[in-house]
Amino acid sequence: MIQENAGKESLRDFLRQTKIKEVMTAKVKTLYVDEELSKAQGIFINDRVFYIPVIDRDKKLVGLMSHKYLYRTQSPRKFVEGESVYAPGFLIEGDSYYDKETLDSYYLRGMMQRNPHTMGPDDSLADAITTMAVRNLGCVVIVDKETRVAGML
Repeated sequence: MIQENAGKESLRDFLRQTKIKEVMTAKVKTLYVDEELSKAQGIFINDRVFYIPVIDRDKKLVGLMSHKYLYRTQSPRKFVEGESVYAPGFLIEGDSYYDKETLDSYYLRGMMQRNPHTMGPDDSLADAITTMAVRNLGCVVIVDKETRVAGML
């Protein structure tokens, strides 16, 4: 029992001492707030991510787009057996596709989560894990002092 508690304490100490900047994904694709939804779907497909920070023209964070919000707007359509896999105007994801024209009738500004929860690169990994668990977050955007995207967890 004593040894087990010692292991838990050393893990807690490690998480408290580890800064987010040591483990975050630093190269993060972003989208501008006035871009069309098809651009977000292109990033979701090509980069295999589920969250994309949304920025303004000053490159400051204004929102977060998730794959879930895209599904709320337009569910992917399944290809029917024998149907052509390539079709102009379709964004293909596995055996499903999105109609680009329909997606482009929406803008990120109206679909994104505004003011997502953020943390700083010098915050502890323990605080990030606790925040994500308590708030049921799939990610946390890491921002610098000017609220520019520095990374993601």
